[in-house]
Amino acid sequence: MPIGARDRITDQDSPVSGLSLRTIAEAVPPVSMATALLFYFGWARSDVQARALGINESVLRMSVTDYLLRSISSLYLPLVTCISVALICIAVQYRFRRLLATPAFPRVCRRVAVALGGTAPALPVLALWLERIHPPLRSLLVPLACAIAVLMAAYLGWILRTIAALRIRQLPERAAHDAAYRPTTKLLIGLLVGLLIFWELSGYAAVVGRGLARQITDNLRALPAVIVYSQTDLLISAPGVTVDAYQGEHLAYRYAYGGLRFLQYSGETYYLLPENWTQDHKVVIVIRDSPELRIEFHGTG
Repeated sequence: MPIGARDRITDQDSPVSGLSLRTIAEAVPPVSMATALLFYFGWARSDVQARALGINESVLRMSVTDYLLRSISSLYLPLVTCISVALICIAVQYRFRRLLATPAFPRVCRRVAVALGGTAPALPVLALWLERIHPPLRSLLVPLACAIAVLMAAYLGWILRTIAALRIRQLPERAAHDAAYRPTTKLLIGLLVGLLIFWELSGYAAVVGRGLARQITDNLRALPAVIVYSQTDLLISAPGVTVDAYQGEHLAYRYAYGGLRFLQYSGETYYLLPENWTQDHKVVIVIRDSPELRIEFHGTG
């Protein structure tokens, strides 16, 4: 049946679209939310990568800017995918609201919504089953399936309530009751989905961190070679590291350490790997930047 002026459907009534456009925007500014996600992903990725190399992430003394910059390069594809899906959902929602104004569509839509409602709980179950087949998928599939199930259940519930409201106008008391609880429902859905997103980012960061660590350790010679010149003996002892001692009264540097590869520089500190780094001898050399040192970089190879 046609929708009257009092029965018009707006995006604000939808738990999914309203959650995305208004509730989150008012509760958490989009820029703050994006910054928090990027920071958490950068930290989680660095933590997994550092542990794979044999050190604790706190040793790296990375700043907030370091975490953010390390996140962007790894999140291009997920961000493009999420934005594309969001645009598709907005287009579908716009078309769906127009179709609800037709006489026959609400009846068909109700049947489809009831049928799809049973598939929402099946998504996490399917993810857990796939995890048993391939355990590494657990950190990626389970939180993603749970988030999709929550959003699907919320949206299908809104569809059913909307169709019911079109057929039988709600009593004023019932309408006031629903309006009072709608913001709380949106907020709780938003918090739950937000936690699932952080869970998903944690799993994705672990996969990326392990991959980057494996890429570094499998191709150490692709990293820049480093020679450390020092006025005093640094007592560096690691597989593959060489030291040359020079004698002379007017030498600025008496020791030269070779067999090193540059890992990263953060917190005014150099992090170096020995050329003979192995899983059995996980050694990372940490050298604080100092005027008594001279760091010389050479091309890869």
